[in-house]
Amino acid sequence: DETTNGVTVNTIWKCPLLMCVDSTPLLMSKGNDICNIVMVGSQGGDIMCVDVVSGRVLQRIKLDGKIEGGMTMLRVECKTLGEKTFVFVCTYSQATERANKTNLSRDNTFYRGALHAFGVCEERCDTICQEK
Repeated sequence: DETTNGVTVNTIWKCPLLMCVDSTPLLMSKGNDICNIVMVGSQGGDIMCVDVVSGRVLQRIKLDGKIEGGMTMLRVECKTLGEKTFVFVCTYSQATERANKTNLSRDNTFYRGALHAFGVCEERCDTICQEK
């Protein structure tokens, strides 16, 4: 607990990640409603989907590479799939082989980036949105 200017801030819960977190957590939404779900990624490549109220881990995904930027959520209408929600995140990792000299860093290490897209489980989001 920490008190500043007469205001006390209490840690309600915390979830350990593999490495440090440089990205801003993504608060999930359903339509105009904000769900009780937050997603965050770490430099260790793990993504955690957590219930905001309880701190219960709903899902954990391990990606190859480091996550240093934030995630973005997009809801789209697709003729064949209907309405779907996607979360996008970028990673980068040190490559084992060089494709060309233009992708070298200052220390002559070659890095490879990737864009990952995840479909959000609508049923789980609906359940948690209704629990708030």
